[in-house]
Amino acid sequence: CPDSRDYELNVAPVLDSYIKEGKVQRIIKHFDKKSLELEKGSLMNQYLNYEEDEKTSQMIHQLFQEQNAWARNRISQIPHLANDYGLKLEDTNQKRALQVMEEIEAVGVDRIPTVFVGDHAFVEHIGLEEFKKEIEAQLL
Repeated sequence: CPDSRDYELNVAPVLDSYIKEGKVQRIIKHFDKKSLELEKGSLMNQYLNYEEDEKTSQMIHQLFQEQNAWARNRISQIPHLANDYGLKLEDTNQKRALQVMEEIEAVGVDRIPTVFVGDHAFVEHIGLEEFKKEIEAQLL
């Protein structure tokens, strides 16, 4: 998703110092949206090990950075590309995807990315300054 990629590369780094200081917790929940355009990313998501938070966070960042290269491949090549990244199919991700689907339906998320800061939801295009301001407001 181009908007998720933009968030990950341009907005998410704002959280790094807050996370290191223990002020903010970042929880990533991939929403495998049913869209032909997003199918390769949804498939790649099946190879991410969410039990290894830091390693997976770094891998997500790398995949977004390199998305223009790997996403040009056919969908049948995604398992081979995942292997090239040192990833293996994670059996628990199918169950996790169903849980996330239930959660997003419960809170009414229908567009990606949706980023929650407290009760405030930033949807699709996330302005950096407004994002920073909301984080600071939550920390008061």
